[in-house]
Amino acid sequence: MKRRQQLLWVGVVAWVASLLPILYEPFAIAASPVPYDFRMQPMSDLGVTVCEENAYPMASYMICSPHYLIVNTLFVISGMAYFVGGFIIHQFSRVPAAFRLWVVFSVGAVLSGLIPADIHFTAHTLPALAMFLVPIILADVCET
Repeated sequence: MKRRQQLLWVGVVAWVASLLPILYEPFAIAASPVPYDFRMQPMSDLGVTVCEENAYPMASYMICSPHYLIVNTLFVISGMAYFVGGFIIHQFSRVPAAFRLWVVFSVGAVLSGLIPADIHFTAHTLPALAMFLVPIILADVCET
């Protein structure tokens, strides 16, 4: 039982850590000298390393995120936290396909933090897209 409780606490810490980018988002938005609309712009804009218009393909607007290093670091930390949390859930629920998909989701978060959209748009966007698709696929996998 003690191991189970330890895993539970590690899992709780991991899931809280996974929320860090969302919790920090208002601070990054407040620091931006240009408007940022969280309803219209991807969160990745807060990780862009330059202050310019057309910073990456499909961004025909001005982006400036002075806190890009913090945001990108939090993306990486959240990806590692997703992995840890997924690994712990896997200890209690043996659905191998779900765990593999969760690894893809975790790697997507890490890569999107390591490779900002303005540095390499495709290398940033493909892993980020995986983060959108995996939950949909997971819902189907876990339902069966």
